[in-house]
Amino acid sequence: MEFRSTIGDFDHQYAVDNEVLKGDKAVCAIQIKPKSYLGKAPHLVKAQQANARKNSAYTQVFSVPVFTIISKLSGEVLYHELIEFIRQRQTRPT
Repeated sequence: MEFRSTIGDFDHQYAVDNEVLKGDKAVCAIQIKPKSYLGKAPHLVKAQQANARKNSAYTQVFSVPVFTIISKLSGEVLYHELIEFIRQRQTRPT
């Protein structure tokens, strides 16, 4: 499984930080956000809605889901279940 970082216009267009690949086939994409992203302040809700639209566009174009992974400031992933889910997706036969 390869995690390929996105940059610039691609990241801005789809709100995707990494694409997860198995060989040359996309498994899913991930967006990494701090725990504060889960808040309900108006500016956060607006950002969440904008990112949801961008993630949906990614899914329509590439036919794979986008997952948001929440991390601590140190970069430690808080919800390991999602990482395990991604691993299980990539081991499924195609």
